[in-house]
Amino acid sequence: MAENAASPPLDRLSARLRSRATKLSPKLRKAAALFDENRGDVLELSALKIGGLIGVSDATVVRAARALGFSGLTELKKAIAGTLGAAPTHVRNLQRALASVDQDVDGAIDLVLDHEAQLIANLAEGDARRAIPVAVDLLHKAQRVVVFGTGTSGLIAAYAVRMLARHGKPVLLLDATGFDLAEQMLTLREGDAVLMLFFGRAYPEVEVLMEEARNRGLPMVVVTESAEKPILKAASAVLEIRRSGPDGAPLHGATLVCLEAIIMGVAAMEQQASLDSLERLQLLRARIVQRRTSGRRARRDS
Repeated sequence: MAENAASPPLDRLSARLRSRATKLSPKLRKAAALFDENRGDVLELSALKIGGLIGVSDATVVRAARALGFSGLTELKKAIAGTLGAAPTHVRNLQRALASVDQDVDGAIDLVLDHEAQLIANLAEGDARRAIPVAVDLLHKAQRVVVFGTGTSGLIAAYAVRMLARHGKPVLLLDATGFDLAEQMLTLREGDAVLMLFFGRAYPEVEVLMEEARNRGLPMVVVTESAEKPILKAASAVLEIRRSGPDGAPLHGATLVCLEAIIMGVAAMEQQASLDSLERLQLLRARIVQRRTSGRRARRDS
């Protein structure tokens, strides 16, 4: 029966995995599993980057695509893109992740903990680890750190702003979209450095902020899942953070760990300012407690 407009797109990758997986060598099978389990990420990465994630060469990645019946990685990516059109990627990934544990709470917990441990281990080595001191130096030298993030990344950006402020670093949060972001950007000034959380494809807010930072000569530190995005050529430092959890569902633990490492690094370079700020915070908290206590006492006595 011919497919109609409501039919789900043909999943050629899954079909070929079912028919050919047992015939693949261990290395090719490892690459094929990554194609299937991390589809959204595969669309963004080169053969070299994909190979680096699983410890094989880029040539092995291409051979795996061909062993599955595709002409190469480009055709495989087109097949993956077709399957992702049926529903938002995060919905499909979550469905697959939940199906893999089938209402087993302990299994779900262990699945996340195991993935988070691996993502953090990846952060502790290679290019990402080497980029953290570069990011720390750029933010330390800045008079103010401007942190950008929208959606879920906006919540993480707000946390980073709060922690930097606790350590005495002047900060500005950019977490709006559309015209509201334009208003937030009005106070960008010389001496700022931009810390950007940017995952997925480029969107207008990211493009305009990067253009504005570039025009003003502001250093940009970008935390993202792929350092190979063309738009990142203007960035001063790129920290590549993997977020792929069970069956591609995004996990944010490694992103938080990366930011906390950066914040601690900045505090280490600005120890006196950080200690002074934290001491002032404690004094302010004590004054609030004292005022609350005296207010309750006054109400009892009245």
